[in-house]
Amino acid sequence: MTTERINWIDWAKCIAITMVVFGHIPQAKGSFLPFYVCTFHIPLFFFISGYLTKTRLYTKEEYKKCKHSLIIPYILYNAIFYPYWAIRLYIDQSVGFSISEYIIKPFIGLFFIQIDSPISSSVNGAMWFIAVLLIMRLTIHLCIHTSKPLLYIKIVALLFSGLFVVAMNQKIPLPMTIEGLFKCMPLYLLGYLTKQYHWLERISLKRDIVGALTLICISVGATFVYRDSDSFTYQMIAFYIVLITATYGTLYLCKIFNSITSSIIINISTGTLMIMGLHWMFIGTTNFILEHLFSMNNGITYSWPLAILFAICIDIVIYPFIILAKKYMPLLLGK
Repeated sequence: MTTERINWIDWAKCIAITMVVFGHIPQAKGSFLPFYVCTFHIPLFFFISGYLTKTRLYTKEEYKKCKHSLIIPYILYNAIFYPYWAIRLYIDQSVGFSISEYIIKPFIGLFFIQIDSPISSSVNGAMWFIAVLLIMRLTIHLCIHTSKPLLYIKIVALLFSGLFVVAMNQKIPLPMTIEGLFKCMPLYLLGYLTKQYHWLERISLKRDIVGALTLICISVGATFVYRDSDSFTYQMIAFYIVLITATYGTLYLCKIFNSITSSIIINISTGTLMIMGLHWMFIGTTNFILEHLFSMNNGITYSWPLAILFAICIDIVIYPFIILAKKYMPLLLGK
């Protein structure tokens, strides 16, 4: 059974994963563009995941699909990333080999959903995305089991928004996985609700252009408030305005390209899991080589134009591996 592709969703996934790579490239503090992109790029990805979540209840077949699309790739990309992680641990932190540091702690970290702790180590930090997505899928299917699923989904979205605001207000040092869950759960559920209410299904070039320009402009303005305001209340209001308007604005932008079909865009969309799982290794290796080649003792930072170019280059480098995985190892693509 094949699923009909949604072309503008392929564009959205392609743009979103490139934003994620761009956001992980070290750039000068205070630069507006990386701050803006990093505010919403991961929530945008979760929104898309929520939009694509099926409404049917979990069956044996659904559990099998979940295993292939999330659990096995989570394990595989941690295993692939492990040699790079171990080498960097030895070089950067001068940690001598021990069973505890190099085997037991990363193994426990695999089950601690990429949370660093005294007893666990995160090997591939980017894989918190898969761990959190699994929790989100289980949450939404629990809501579907209720008598009023859409109501409970809205309640859960508000609950997690509240948890995130409280954590930020109290300056609670949350692990990246937990902070990501609190921050992104509402966007995942909003994506699901958007699909249920058919809010983005209609394609209208004029409306999509107006929607993209209007929402992106609002999100840019709200970003200045979020970044510069001294009021926590204004910051949080601006933060959620940015999340919602930037997410919908980007999706309206992608709908403008709906009539343009490209095998490259489809392949990158199909390979977003691989880019998510490998891009930190490519960034880290490149930075390590440049820092030692040019004696950059304080680390390397990129201007935003170079960071955009670097992010696109990483997509290009990983692209052949996506093609190979489609043919020989689709599990790496969550298939």
